Amino acid sequence: MVTITGAAIWFSGKFKSDYYASFFVEAIPLLWLIILWAI
Repeated sequence: MVTITGAAIWFSGKFKSDYYASFFVEAIPLLWLIILWAI
């Protein structure tokens, strides 16, 4: 989970669009939930 969050931060930039930021705001908690359900 830390790796996924770290990768999202690494690939995010200061000058990305609002849609890009909104995607990660919504996607990261969903990825965590899917991983926790899979365990």
